[in-house]
Amino acid sequence: MNNTVDDPEVVPRYRIGAVARMANLPVGTLRIWERRYGVVAPPTTQSGHRLYSEADVRRVAMIKGLVDRGYSIGSIATLQTGELERLAFMHVDKTPVSPLTEGRPGLRLRIVGTALAQTIRQHLHAMQAELASEPKVFENMTAAFTERMNQPADVLIIHLPSLHADDVERVLALSASTHAENIVVVYSFAAANTINLLERVGVRTIREPLDQASIAHMMSDIQRKTGQAATQPDMREPAPQRHYSDETLMAMAHASTTVACECPKHLASIIMQLSAFEQYSVSCASRTPADALLHVYLANISGRARAMFEHALLRLEREERWALEKSLTAR
Repeated sequence: MNNTVDDPEVVPRYRIGAVARMANLPVGTLRIWERRYGVVAPPTTQSGHRLYSEADVRRVAMIKGLVDRGYSIGSIATLQTGELERLAFMHVDKTPVSPLTEGRPGLRLRIVGTALAQTIRQHLHAMQAELASEPKVFENMTAAFTERMNQPADVLIIHLPSLHADDVERVLALSASTHAENIVVVYSFAAANTINLLERVGVRTIREPLDQASIAHMMSDIQRKTGQAATQPDMREPAPQRHYSDETLMAMAHASTTVACECPKHLASIIMQLSAFEQYSVSCASRTPADALLHVYLANISGRARAMFEHALLRLEREERWALEKSLTAR
């Protein structure tokens, strides 16, 4: 992205205390990180105060999050922002999601951009739209990145008046941290290839001005998709844990049954292969956040498929009344 002095991403505006609060980090630790590791290099005013930009805040917050996950500060301090985002994205499937609390029916919204939030609220009020709760609003992407969110959202709406190709990775990273099923980017200016890239990864784009008709269409479409998804597994939740170990599966594959076929053996083989692919997807190297999101999805899908086959094998085991312990003892 070509930043200019007018770009709010790079304009110095925050003092160290504010940055420390947003990143949930002691001021003393931030000073040490700067002095010893060079995590950021904010300019200093004539009065001697360091002023940090939104990009600095986001970088500090990502480093803090990775350190909390076990990375040493020395190993990640000098990484580029894109590399930090890729690392953070690799852990998205490990981010805990709290169960949904019972409440009013309707969509759960998170909105990035206070001006956009005001416009959307006005239109939703006029439409008498049904929401589960008042939309959660963030001033900008930096503020959204720095807040840990354990409750999933149905819709994440992001205001990016000037949309660049580099913003795609930031949008994907933020959507992962909010566990949002639907992502909408509202923009004023953007290149056609950037819009195409977002749409290819499932992000809806709407060009300003945002009127009531476009909001109504967006909400109706999302509600329809959300209703359809209600009958499908929630991909924001991790796949079930394994029921059978490889050793147990091998024993069951060779156990004596009344079934005159090799179905138990084939089921055991399929489960082991799915488990192996699940682990492979988790550890597979990802070049971009989009790659990481795909591998998280593949691991989740294979884990759920493995759980379904385990359920089938469990039913077969019960109906055949296998005496696995005897079989293992005899071997």
